[in-house]
Amino acid sequence: CLCGETEIKLLNGEIFTINELYSAKMTNFWAYTLNENGECMPTLIDGVVCNGKKEIYNLTLDDGTVIRCTDNHKWFLSDGNWKETKDLQFGDSLMSIYDRVNKKGYEEISSTICSKFIPTHRIVAENVLREDKLNLAKNNKTKQVIVIHHKSFNKLNNDPSQLEYMYWIDHQMYHNSLNKERWDNEEYSKKMRKIFSETNKKT
Repeated sequence: CLCGETEIKLLNGEIFTINELYSAKMTNFWAYTLNENGECMPTLIDGVVCNGKKEIYNLTLDDGTVIRCTDNHKWFLSDGNWKETKDLQFGDSLMSIYDRVNKKGYEEISSTICSKFIPTHRIVAENVLREDKLNLAKNNKTKQVIVIHHKSFNKLNNDPSQLEYMYWIDHQMYHNSLNKERWDNEEYSKKMRKIFSETNKKT
């Protein structure tokens, strides 16, 4: 078990403590995990359970982070083995997930043993929405590129419910229609013309 102040990052980009998740009675939410090969994967969490008061260990990582947990909490090591807290030794390396935002504004994730960062939305879509992609591919008579659309228009929200596979041309047409609606708005068009004008003056 982990203590209530432990922070959990969800696929939608939000971060909650375990206490907050428990108090809000949140159920069926998506987070990050690792498979048996140490590869980053999405996981659906049923909910948070309180197991009462327990003896607590302070686990200090090499970057100074302290994780408070019970003696029987299991940890996935970078060598592929599992150890309970009470059996950990100085120098043991825990399997970890790392995240960053790339130049295009999309989140990418990697793990201790992965050699490169991969966009989170691709990992999530491939593992949760793969059937949708296969159906599009099956009917793809014009051999269009299949892309992943963020329904919320938030590039950091990678909850499966907010991702959708689309043909590239449909995706472009959809965004073009939205851009037209924006430009038809007088306030927006004035704002953008002003920005373009100022940019031209600088160049």
